[in-house]
Amino acid sequence: MRNPGVIVEMRLTISSIEIIHSLLVCGLDAEETREWLTMKNPAFEWRSPLYMINRGRAERVLQLTLEAEKNPDLLGYENVKEMNNDND
Repeated sequence: MRNPGVIVEMRLTISSIEIIHSLLVCGLDAEETREWLTMKNPAFEWRSPLYMINRGRAERVLQLTLEAEKNPDLLGYENVKEMNNDND
């Protein structure tokens, strides 16, 4: 469920393009990709991947998404989505 008040901006770098590509390879559609990028994630000390990317930590996010190409469960999309909805 997209929060209409959330503005998604990301530094456009080779890493950020590779992250988006990896998320699509993992089977997330455009809306799910946007959600995943903005959800707090335990893999990043409960910061969102977008937060990490915009603070120069895109390589860490990229590493997770590349590993998730082989095992999409590593993204934790469904689990993280559920946890974020519980905190609303």
